[in-house]
Amino acid sequence: MLEAWADDAILPHYGELVTRTAALGMAVDALCAGPSEARLADARQAWMDAREPWEEAEVFTFGPLLDFPLRLLPLIEFRPTRVEAVAEIIDGDQVLSLEEVRLFGAPGRGFPALEVLLFTTAVTDFVADERRCQYSSVVAAALQANAQRLLQAWAP
Repeated sequence: MLEAWADDAILPHYGELVTRTAALGMAVDALCAGPSEARLADARQAWMDAREPWEEAEVFTFGPLLDFPLRLLPLIEFRPTRVEAVAEIIDGDQVLSLEEVRLFGAPGRGFPALEVLLFTTAVTDFVADERRCQYSSVVAAALQANAQRLLQAWAP
């Protein structure tokens, strides 16, 4: 049964998640390269587009999403969203790199952190605060990497 699910449902959804999180990363990078209302709207749309295969695959919340050693769910979708955790990272002095994202803690990563970064701010916040852009880019890159890890964990 799991083999049939993997081939017919799980792999296609997670493959699409990888594709769309890559597009999300590109949209965030474009926003940071030249902040504008249009690019912020594009990044927000890319976030919503990436959510679609993720939400459709919610029925498959088992295996590498929950099981060690990967346990990817809290890295991709930690709820409840903690706005204050995102604000602490923006205001802090942590190194903002893909290598250091693991130190952000689950509330500072994944879809919820990007939701806070993209949907609770104006484009002027990205212009005024380069750190917000760095953080957004790192979170988007980590999200794509974790989506790829999830796909690889299910792939034969």
